[in-house]
Amino acid sequence: MDKTSIGTFKNIKNLQYIGAMNHPGGGRNDIPNRMKRQCFIINMILPVDIAPIYLPIIAHTFNTKYFSDEANKVIANFTKATIELWNKVKNTMLPTPAKFHYMFNMRELSRIFKGILGTRKDVIKSCS
Repeated sequence: MDKTSIGTFKNIKNLQYIGAMNHPGGGRNDIPNRMKRQCFIINMILPVDIAPIYLPIIAHTFNTKYFSDEANKVIANFTKATIELWNKVKNTMLPTPAKFHYMFNMRELSRIFKGILGTRKDVIKSCS
């Protein structure tokens, strides 16, 4: 903008904003009510049971073509144990203003399973 047009009103039509944020607390600030009234707010909560999301992925990846039936029996318990450990860590290590980096959401759980799936390729290569 040049200096002569500074302060002139610009009318923007058909513009939509999309934003996402966590709940305030643990070092995160809330947005003002005057801003909230302009938005359509949706609260997405974490599903109660996450195992149906990850168990089919893990079970499909560790199929019987490369792994025995005994190994496949362990996978269901392994998935449940991983999710239980993640829940315990998430509920124990809550974020505070001093430790605001303690954010354990589904991204961290997905990283765990991504690591498991990445090591699967190495195991198959060593068995071949």
